[in-house]
Amino acid sequence: MSGARRRALAACGAVMGAAGLLTALIPSARSGLAALVNALFDASEAANAYAYQRLPVAAGGSPALAAALLGAGFAGYAALLAMSKSRLLPLLTALLLAGGQAYFGLSLPPAANVAAFGLLGLLAMTRPVSLRAAGAYAAALVAVSLAVAVLWPGVDAATEAASERARDWLSQAVGSLSGEAREIPPEEMETRHVFTQSLREGEGGARPGRTFRLVSVEETQIAMPRWIDYVRIALLLLLTGLAVFLPLTPFMALAARRRQALAARRAFQSADVAEAIRAIFSHAVAWLDAMDCGAGNLPYVEWTARLSERMSPEYAARFEACAALFEEAFYSDHAMDEAGRAQALSLLEETERTLTARATRRQRLRLRYKECLLV
Repeated sequence: MSGARRRALAACGAVMGAAGLLTALIPSARSGLAALVNALFDASEAANAYAYQRLPVAAGGSPALAAALLGAGFAGYAALLAMSKSRLLPLLTALLLAGGQAYFGLSLPPAANVAAFGLLGLLAMTRPVSLRAAGAYAAALVAVSLAVAVLWPGVDAATEAASERARDWLSQAVGSLSGEAREIPPEEMETRHVFTQSLREGEGGARPGRTFRLVSVEETQIAMPRWIDYVRIALLLLLTGLAVFLPLTPFMALAARRRQALAARRAFQSADVAEAIRAIFSHAVAWLDAMDCGAGNLPYVEWTARLSERMSPEYAARFEACAALFEEAFYSDHAMDEAGRAQALSLLEETERTLTARATRRQRLRLRYKECLLV
């Protein structure tokens, strides 16, 4: 990490620390922060059936000061998130963003949520992000957003009211046909209510000639134990984490495969030319084996007949020359020249070009994501 980058990250951390420290030390800022949290509670209770215990707000609290300090802290965190190369930080941010919306019962607009989580997923990808990978990622986000909008469009009040009326009508129609469902007349309901009263209470009182039986019912626990609430919270946190991490799992796996493929090619430019020749030739052999063009466990000098049949006689001759070069780089101790590296790279480029043009779409997917040969 360069010195300028290290200083920039330290400045972002200092801004965040200063904002948090000032919020904790200034009484009006603490009171303003409590007022902002209470405003979130009010908005949540207006939209949901939640009930919150309000935080105490002292007189003279300044929500504007608290909002300014929070804005400075969030700006420092956003800059740190943009400059940091760690993938854990955007994933943790996505988890906090989803958990905060679930806790307060308040959600950002759909477009803002897609943009926020999409940007966090982009930051979690391996950098530098190629234009092709970014385009595929954006297309996947658009496809998922359209699928959610079509399959789960949300609750529409008019549609729900019409559905309730239709279900009520169907229930009455089925009940009238089967003869099972009927409405209880008001006088019967009143009679039942009278019989439940004592001899001295109620309109008209209970009939003295009727015998009554005292029925004792054991006390049942209405409220759930506290541990059930803790289990629910743990399950909600687990589901929230899965909802955040699962959409990013395919992109993380693809990024890992790409890193593995690029790591195999770093040795091609090694300062040790012999090591580079060994790596290049082994990569070409891996291509041939993956496309079933090699000769298996036979010595490389005996691959000529197989390669002449599967590739071409000219390619078989170049492979034989590179095989001798590979054996020299593997077994001898003297230094190899750059001409040997260029010869091995030429064979590898021809191998990749020929076999890629010959491969089917399924084989290309296997070469790219399973064998990690195609970048």
